[in-house]
Amino acid sequence: MIGFFKGTAILCVSLCFWCASLPAAYADDLTEDYSRVVLRVNGMDFHKWEMNLAEILTQDQMFREGAYFRPSEIPAFRQAMMESTIWAMLIYQEARAAGEKADPAKVDEFIWSFQKRFPSLEAYKKGLEALHVSSEQFRGIAERYVMTQDYLDKKFDPLSKVSEAEAREYYDGHQENFYQEEMVRASHILVEFKEEDGDRADEKALITAKRIVRELKKGRNFAAAAREYSDCESKKRGGDLGYVQKGDLPKAQLKPLEEVVFGMDVGEISDPVESVFGYHILYVEDKKPRTLLRFDEIKDKLIAKMTEDRKAALILEYGVGLKESAEIERLEEP
Repeated sequence: MIGFFKGTAILCVSLCFWCASLPAAYADDLTEDYSRVVLRVNGMDFHKWEMNLAEILTQDQMFREGAYFRPSEIPAFRQAMMESTIWAMLIYQEARAAGEKADPAKVDEFIWSFQKRFPSLEAYKKGLEALHVSSEQFRGIAERYVMTQDYLDKKFDPLSKVSEAEAREYYDGHQENFYQEEMVRASHILVEFKEEDGDRADEKALITAKRIVRELKKGRNFAAAAREYSDCESKKRGGDLGYVQKGDLPKAQLKPLEEVVFGMDVGEISDPVESVFGYHILYVEDKKPRTLLRFDEIKDKLIAKMTEDRKAALILEYGVGLKESAEIERLEEP
C-alpha cells in the first residue's frame, strides 16, 4: 500500500491541492467540527473538511484505477494524505512566488474532464454541491491545479527524461520484471442475484445457472447462450471477456473466477461459480503461456514509466527539501 503512494506522488499532490485552494470561509457551510484547522503550513490553514474531501477524491481516483486497500491500511492512507497535503501547500506557495499563471484553455479542459463524468449538466452541478463546491469555486480550484501542475512540469520534465539506452540497460538487468504472465481468453455468462427474488435470490440464480450449464454440455453454442441468458454487458459479444491475465480481475469482487478460469483447459465449460454479483459460467477459448516480452515491445511504455518514476522521485525530494525550512503545525494527527 505504501508503495502505491510513493508511485503516485504527483497524483496525491494534485488532489490535495484542489482542496487546499478552497477558501476557508466556505467551511461555514459545513458543521463546526469540520471547520477546525488540522494543519498550518507557512501560515496557510488546512481544515478538517478539506482533508476529508482530499481523502474522498483520492479514494475515488484509486477506485477508478482498480486500487484497493484493507481497513487495516486506513491509518497509513491518512498519514500519506497528510504528508501529500503538506507538499501540495508548499509547492503551491512556490508556484505562486514564481509568478506562475494558469492557462485558461487547460483550465477549461480540466473542468470538462471532470464534468463529462456526469450524465448531464444538472448532475454535474449536484455533484459539486455534494462536494460543497460551487461552479465558480471549482473553476478557481482548476486554475490553481493547472498553475501548480505547469510549475512542476516546467521544473522537472527536463530533468526527468530517460534515454533508450538507460531503458535498455534497466531491461537487461531486470528481465524477471518483463514476463507476460499466463493469459486466458475467456467468456462468461452471468446469472445475477435478482433483488425481487428476496431471500431466494441465491437459490434461484443457481438453479438457472445449472440449467444453462446442462444446455451447454449438450452442445449449445456458448456465445448464443450468452446472448440469450447473460445479465452482463459482455452478452453483446457473446460473453467474450478477451484475454485475461492473472491479477487483472478485481480481487475483492472476482477473485473466485480467476482461481477457476486459470485451472481450466481450452474448450472446457465450468460449473456455476459464485461472486458478489451472482453465478458465472466460464468458458476457456485459448491460453497463452508465460512469456518474456521483447525490449522493442515494451520500450515506449518502459521509457514513459521510468520517466514518470524519476519525476515522482524528484518531486518527492523537492518536497522534502521544502519541508526542511517550512513552518509546519500539525494541529491534529491524521
